[in-house]
This record gives sequence, structure tokens and C-alpha cells, in this order.
Amino acid sequence: DGSINLKERNLFPGVEEGELLAETVPPVVGTPGKSVRDEIVEIDPPLAVELVAGENTRLEETGDVQKIFSGITGGASVKTVEISGGDGKKQQSTVSVKEVAQVSGDVNYETGNLDHKGNIDIKGSVLGGFSVRARGDIIVGGAIEDGASLECEGSLTVKMGIFGENKVVRSGGDITAKFIQDATVHADGNINIGSYVHTASVHSGKRVVVEGGGGSGGG
Repeated sequence: DGSINLKERNLFPGVEEGELLAETVPPVVGTPGKSVRDEIVEIDPPLAVELVAGENTRLEETGDVQKIFSGITGGASVKTVEISGGDGKKQQSTVSVKEVAQVSGDVNYETGNLDHKGNIDIKGSVLGGFSVRARGDIIVGGAIEDGASLECEGSLTVKMGIFGENKVVRSGGDITAKFIQDATVHADGNINIGSYVHTASVHSGKRVVVEGGGGSGGG
């Protein structure tokens, strides 16, 4: 309908092992046109595309056709540059697949929601209104803010805290965080909290351990 969801950036599109990621076909030279004054309008030659197998991918070539396949299950990415050589300019695209998706800052409008088939390593925080899903583990260097949603099949590690009433966090493994406040948290494994749990709903398939090491009010 023409609308745009700015939170769905598809930063790390999930792929399966052996999946075809990219394919080239030989360029076709176009036909010159004519202007309204019956003058010939010349055209630029087509820009050839060269595929390069990056991390965890393989390249297959049959004549002038190139194909890139994924070597693992994970998240795909592509880096494209334009280079010049003896046969003119061409577009060179390096396709890679990574098991661990790394985010250097916060999960926000710049990254959009994350849905990765491997592990996710987030250096910053997960801001409210954004979701993160992973088939593997998730590491969050900051906090999980109110209104954010996290779900992983592996373990979840949050260096800071998990807070906010409008939040549900689910983990198929363990959850480790500095504190939990107001949030609803589910873990199939252990829940390990460094400082305190305050007015939160915490569900563990094994044990809940609160060290209370955050000074007064911990526990």
C-alpha cells in the first residue's frame, strides 16, 4: 500500500546453509535511441558485476554466470564497490554470511528490528519499541529499555538491567543481568541477577539466583 515500516531494515537477512544468495547474468548492450530532433542518443556501456565469495560463502562459475551460496546458517551481508580495470568499470560485490551478528551501538531506527538465525552481539542498548530475535545467544552491552522485546533460543546476557512494565523477555537458555525491574522475564534455564529483582515477574525452568551485590536495597 506504499507505506514504510522504518523499524524493518532487514539488516541481517537470515539464510540457510547451501542457500543461493546472489547470481549474475552477462550484461546486455542496449540500443541507442533518438531525440525529438531525430538525433542519435548514445548510451553508456552496461556495468559488469563481479561476485566475490566472502566469509562462509562459496562461489560457483559456469561460463559468464556466477553464483554465491551460503556455507553456514546465519545472517547475510554484502559490500559493493566500483572498480576500474583494463576492461573498464565494474561493480564488485563481496557476499558474506556470519554466525554472529554484531551491532556496534544501540538497536534503534538505524538498525531496525533484528531477526538473526545465529548469535547477536549488541554493544549498546535495545531501545523501547524495537525487537531482537535470535536462534542462538544474545549479548547486550547496555540495557533493555521499556517497550523493547527480546527472544532467543539460546542464552541471554545483559550487562546492565532489564526494566519496564511493557516488556517481555524470553530465553531458551539462561538469563544473566545486573537487575530486573517491572519487566516480565521467562527463561528455560537459570536466571542469574547481580543486584536485585524489583516488582517484576520472573519465571525460570531451573533456578533464580539474586546475588544482591548492588549495595543497599539489593536482593
